Amino acid sequence: MKKIYNLLFAKKKILLFSPVLHVNDSISNSIIFQKKFFNKRGFNCAIITEQNFLETKDSIFQFSDYKINKNDIIIYHYAGMCDFFKKIYKLSNRMIIYYHNVTPAVYYKNYDQKIYTGLLEDDENFQSLVKKNENIISVSNFSKLKLMSMDFTNISVIPILFDFVDYSKLSNCNNFTKNKNDIFLINVGRILPHKNQFELIKIFKKLTIEYPNHNYKLFFIGDVNLFHSYYNICLDYINAHGIKNIYFTGMLSNTERNYFYANADVYVSTSLHEGFCMPMIESMNHNIPIVAYANAAIPETLNNIETLVYDSSHSNFIKQTHKIITDINFKNKIISEQKLIFESLNSEKVGILWINAINKL
Repeated sequence: MKKIYNLLFAKKKILLFSPVLHVNDSISNSIIFQKKFFNKRGFNCAIITEQNFLETKDSIFQFSDYKINKNDIIIYHYAGMCDFFKKIYKLSNRMIIYYHNVTPAVYYKNYDQKIYTGLLEDDENFQSLVKKNENIISVSNFSKLKLMSMDFTNISVIPILFDFVDYSKLSNCNNFTKNKNDIFLINVGRILPHKNQFELIKIFKKLTIEYPNHNYKLFFIGDVNLFHSYYNICLDYINAHGIKNIYFTGMLSNTERNYFYANADVYVSTSLHEGFCMPMIESMNHNIPIVAYANAAIPETLNNIETLVYDSSHSNFIKQTHKIITDINFKNKIISEQKLIFESLNSEKVGILWINAINKL
């Protein structure tokens, strides 16, 4: 297969664009692997950005320093309107907009008026700037439906490419050593209103009251500095109710994050909006059973698995979580179902979809 790719596409140059690359960011990680995937198959692929916070600089170039040829194939990873996108959109007719989704403004209405207004304007600007028949690929059918509601017509769906080579590398988090009877519940993502960590805290409070003899611990793994007011709301509730065993790790290195994936018993999520939800794929890779609210793209990503909670019921969420811990047959059943989902999203299957998309340009 690789030889065929080389013969057909070796002369094609692919440029992956993103305004910023962050550490432990799902979009940034997917861009890095997409570059590796294309290069291994004979393409000449590079990443173009304005800000790179990653340690690696391999084939990553500053936009201001890179000369773009009109025949280059551009894949722009879109997660919000910005001046960078406006500049790139004018550069090439051989362009794919890879749409990761944009958080609906409604989730910020009661928290920050500036962000709320900005998110409202984001969709309006995208609609006014991008041609209705533009070549757009979305990460999920959920995202595709949003684009269709905005009257875009030329939309296909390709899930995120992923690679887990580095996930076997661990470093101990000395402050969070797992003891024999500990039950680790983890949630990965920035502390933000639409991630809805506050709801998960309330559920955890009820869980520990209902099952006081189980040593549940809840870890929020992600940046706490992006939205201090929401983070403080979470802390104030924890302190006001005297809730124990909830931890905010802040930003972690890749190997520290891997420690939690290696030691987690259940991945839990009450997120209100996900365009795909990469941490759930990462959890499936580690055979961690998932309990989650069935919101946005999550039912699609998890193929409507049994442990999805469709009614946002605290009692159902607690029931599913505790059943995983106490019923080994149920736990193994969920893990087996997740393995099938994971296999359906493997990089070779998804990669062929990308090869076909590029071949059409």
